[in-house]
Amino acid sequence: MNAPENLAERNAAIETQADSLVDLLRERGHRYFSDFEEGSISVNLMNMRRRRYSALYKFALNSIGKQHNVFVKIPWLEGVEIKRENRPYVAPEVDPRIKFHYFHAALAAIQDHFRNLNDPRFGAIRVLDLIEEHGAFVMEEMSAPMLQDLFATVSRFHVGARPADLDSVFHNAGAWLGEFHMLDKKDNVKAVNTKRTEFIALTHKFIVFLSDATGNRSFFQDVAKRTETYALGILPENLPLGLRFGDYWMTNILVGPNNRVTGFDTVACWRVPIYEDIAYFLAGLYATRQQIASQGLAFDRHRLAHYEKTFLCGYFGEQTIPVREIQLYQVLRLLERWSGRATRVGKLSGVLLNRYFSKVIDDVLQAINDK
Repeated sequence: MNAPENLAERNAAIETQADSLVDLLRERGHRYFSDFEEGSISVNLMNMRRRRYSALYKFALNSIGKQHNVFVKIPWLEGVEIKRENRPYVAPEVDPRIKFHYFHAALAAIQDHFRNLNDPRFGAIRVLDLIEEHGAFVMEEMSAPMLQDLFATVSRFHVGARPADLDSVFHNAGAWLGEFHMLDKKDNVKAVNTKRTEFIALTHKFIVFLSDATGNRSFFQDVAKRTETYALGILPENLPLGLRFGDYWMTNILVGPNNRVTGFDTVACWRVPIYEDIAYFLAGLYATRQQIASQGLAFDRHRLAHYEKTFLCGYFGEQTIPVREIQLYQVLRLLERWSGRATRVGKLSGVLLNRYFSKVIDDVLQAINDK
């Protein structure tokens, strides 16, 4: 398939790809669902979304009065330049040409692990197929809201239905991540960022980038000094490791009946300090677009602190929570989020962005110092 050069060619390419997938799903649908009959399956495309390196198709499959919806995630690399933004990242990049095999393997491993647990707090997306000829995979739709949509209801600016009761959800989300970190996945998994010295070096990369991007060198010199001093006094040289989720955030967590949580969308190919994923989630609580734009007014900080504690209690259970270690990694993940946003905002938005992130990071460093 040649690279689409205009809208008409792009639409034609999408239609051709969709037709090919329809034929394949019609042929294989009876293998996915036991209540389907071979040879009597109809397939309809419901929608399609393009991302940088992929396309996500949603299909409705029908047979003998029964319907199941599936997603097909497929690479879209023709004519796409493979590159990252010119900024630091915490994790190495995975080549998009092999990433889909990693996505599929991760979903399959998650499905097996959580199915064997048989814990009603946890869900897993059902993986149906790996389509080798397309480098794509098929998964069953899980009809459940994203945690982000439920979280939006507790905003001070939310109008409408009563805010969701999220205590159990955040507790279960922490516990789900704890189980994921222990997942015994061996294939295509490499340990990175395993030592205290690597944490300090990573933090330094973001500080150098943001110091140049914002021009606020004195602030970042202070952050560098305080972070390294605290890290040397708090972190062990060899850090506790777990399977890295990566983007463990509310957009990748579904909430089902009885507050059952399901994480999805991970390549699960790195073993890293457990604090990376924990801190990514917690840093995100304080760094939503709405919270940044409102300079902290959208969500009550006491409520956010309560959710943070609830999430950590879910993850650690009866264990002592390593608060200061996690806070150090929150500084790292806040610097990472700041770097990402700084590459995509205009001058006015940049002023608000810099003001907000500098305040939040300073608050975290002060909290470390006070403990």
